[in-house]
Amino acid sequence: MPRFHTGLHTSDWHSYPDTPYKAKGWIISFEEQATEFPRGGEYSGDRFYPYKEVIISARDQVIAQRAANTIYNVRNLLQGSNLFGMFSSGPQSVSPVMLVESLGTPREPGETPAFNSSPNIPLACLIAARVSRKLRFVYALARLAISVELMSVPTIELDPTHSPNIPKSVFPEAHIRMTTAITSAYSCIEELGLEIRASQKNPSRINGAWNPVIKNELEQG
Repeated sequence: MPRFHTGLHTSDWHSYPDTPYKAKGWIISFEEQATEFPRGGEYSGDRFYPYKEVIISARDQVIAQRAANTIYNVRNLLQGSNLFGMFSSGPQSVSPVMLVESLGTPREPGETPAFNSSPNIPLACLIAARVSRKLRFVYALARLAISVELMSVPTIELDPTHSPNIPKSVFPEAHIRMTTAITSAYSCIEELGLEIRASQKNPSRINGAWNPVIKNELEQG
């Protein structure tokens, strides 16, 4: 199958299972890129681990782009915000790997391949591969991705020991953005069937404890 760049690079690949990670219709590998100016990496113990790029093998570019989108969406899920997406304006477009002397050959003369890195990218790849096997999981993740794109606050900004409380905005657009983000995030829960289906006649709690019927339904969902 053709192989595609993602622009995602990881230096903590050594902490996760070896690739390939097989998904539905695509495969992930981590490959060191030969470039004129190496990107570096990280030390763990007495060993140095260079950056490796996430490479997607897929039948065509559309499938590869869907795979890359899923990986980026999982990364936002792990991060809890769209912090990295704000810098990249969404998922990096995939492009073919040029199979010449080395994988590091620029895609166009003089062009520097994209570089985007953050912790736990291998974990995002592992989860994305699992997510790909059920379409409703892919859609649930997409709903959450839209939510954090609409309204996203880095977790540290919600910690009062680091930042003051975020004041209520005076702008109607901000109110609409927040309510739409909440609706989209909750639709992710509904897509997964994890919403609590309770009512006045069948409450979620009885005398302060879980209603066994509701709890069992939630756990089995």
